[in-house]
Amino acid sequence: RATTTAREILKVLEEPFVLEGLKLDIQASIGIVFFPEHGDNANILMQRADIAMYAAKARKSGYAIYASEQDQNSPYRLALVGDLRHAIVNDQLFLLYQPKIELQTGQIIGVEALVRWRHPRLGILQPDQFVPLAEKTGLIMPLTLWVLHEALRQCQKWHQADIKLSVAANIS
Repeated sequence: RATTTAREILKVLEEPFVLEGLKLDIQASIGIVFFPEHGDNANILMQRADIAMYAAKARKSGYAIYASEQDQNSPYRLALVGDLRHAIVNDQLFLLYQPKIELQTGQIIGVEALVRWRHPRLGILQPDQFVPLAEKTGLIMPLTLWVLHEALRQCQKWHQADIKLSVAANIS
């Protein structure tokens, strides 16, 4: 019911408003929370609705239902930060290499290094699940250095095996 209501509100807001002869386009982001699942008092519910609203804004989805993963101070996110710090030091990260192909010849001319995290409890995590967290917590530098070191190490192995490929890595 809440998502249906959110969609109805967003639909109404699609039409421009006219105010003193000016046409105004309004964009809305709606955060949805449920009592008592997301909190048992008005203050917590309002904070979590705000978190969900910012998640909706970031995803450009119009609305979002609160999830603890969205909350930068949630126990889940705080634990994930500690896990990521541990992952960087203890080689739980790994790289996949996406080929870059010369279209005229069909030859592989290089690769792009793509980082993944083999989390001991959560399985394989994609970059969108941990890179933004690294950016917000100061772990982006050690993560970036790990990626560059590992990509260069692999590149060296390929060159020693007479496989001449360039390696690209995204840097935040």
